[in-house]
Amino acid sequence: MTCWAMITVVFTSSLAKGEESFWSRRAKQLHWKRNITGEAIEMTITAGDFVKADHKVEGPDGSPTRVDGYATLFADLRNGEMPPHITPWTVLWGGKKLKLDQGIYTSVFAPRLDGPIEDFEYAANNYWVTVRPSEDGEELFVTMGCGGDGVTLLLGYTISKDGKMRRFHLAGKA
Repeated sequence: MTCWAMITVVFTSSLAKGEESFWSRRAKQLHWKRNITGEAIEMTITAGDFVKADHKVEGPDGSPTRVDGYATLFADLRNGEMPPHITPWTVLWGGKKLKLDQGIYTSVFAPRLDGPIEDFEYAANNYWVTVRPSEDGEELFVTMGCGGDGVTLLLGYTISKDGKMRRFHLAGKA
């Protein structure tokens, strides 16, 4: 039996006090580069503003439930402000740019792009980004957090050498 739950997060905003955006304090880009089994791999994940017209959005205004065919994560407005989402996620593998299914990442709002760090246990406990190659060098395993304030999810991604990408919910904390 499959069970799905939807988490709605309500945020309060410092914008009401005339302060900078909550989201402006977040890391906007993560860059990772390494040689694995003789091939250069370079990955860049960027967070940016959500432009609704550029995406297929399902659900009510201010609280979409799906973006580009995938369930959204933390897409709620915060005092009229939409959190940033993952805009481009690029992977160059052996000099070839992989064609990733953008809905898997454009549906993730409020990404935590801190890192990447090598200490997997620390990264997982603090929802920072870590990147690990598979033993055969054919796939990458990427973890990252998303969300903020009271609720954060830890996501896991696999990216294969041919561009196949999958997303997993690994943990959550409130």
